[in-house]
Amino acid sequence: MFEKENYVLLLGYSLDLGGGVSKVTNTVCHNIHYIKPHPFLFCYHPMIKSIFQTAVSFFSFCLSLFKSPPKILHVVIGSKGDLFRTIPFILMGRLRKCKICVQYHKSLDVILTSLPKNQQNFIYKIWQKVDSFVFLSTCLRNEFLAIFSYQADTHIIPNVLNGRWYERQVKPISERSKDVVFLGRWSHEKGVHDLVSLFSELKNIQCHVYTNDASSQPLTNMHFHSWVPEEEVKNILSDSKVLILPSYAEAYPTVLLEAAASGTPFVATSIAGIPDIAEESQA
Repeated sequence: MFEKENYVLLLGYSLDLGGGVSKVTNTVCHNIHYIKPHPFLFCYHPMIKSIFQTAVSFFSFCLSLFKSPPKILHVVIGSKGDLFRTIPFILMGRLRKCKICVQYHKSLDVILTSLPKNQQNFIYKIWQKVDSFVFLSTCLRNEFLAIFSYQADTHIIPNVLNGRWYERQVKPISERSKDVVFLGRWSHEKGVHDLVSLFSELKNIQCHVYTNDASSQPLTNMHFHSWVPEEEVKNILSDSKVLILPSYAEAYPTVLLEAAASGTPFVATSIAGIPDIAEESQA
């Protein structure tokens, strides 16, 4: 049984979802003994299944709060939907007098400012119940402070890689077999439509796509592969000449750090924390 003095409940994604949000939050939980994970999101589709699993997660969450309330409730938000999915959890945590910390894994210009004004005002009221906010880069924090004037503590905890990423020799670009790679969800916010448009023009360049929808084959020079484990990601990036990430919404993408550690140049949109990564990594 966790005691309130040293217990942080981290509300995040299931490992089955994959992606940067799951990778970061689960790495934290595995390396800090006083943090206990509680997944609130297990899938996006089918929607009925997603709603049902989130509801079950909430009732389980309420039970754990009344049995052994944590000192801190650490809430991870990675999408527009999370703004609303996490509200019942935040309100219940406040009811049990937990300190509330919200960590953003997505640029707020995408997940917030596209909402109707009444919904934005509602979110602002919820934020006033939060004790502190955590961001993965300076750009993300500055973006948040520009739209939310309420005085709350803000902290920057940069995303990092474990040391195993650097324990290898970097292969010269000229000896790499893959022209361009894309690693990410096959969704509009990742800029996949721009990716297809680009490679319909660059017919002589091959692009290898590692994604959740490996059945898509829009072009002959785009080769689709299923998700791969982290060790295989290292091998892919180490054998690629360029990584491309044409996203419309990001936070501080882990895959760009992984590319930099592999000596792989990247082309990415100038949003969220990506300029910070570009400047700091010189990749």
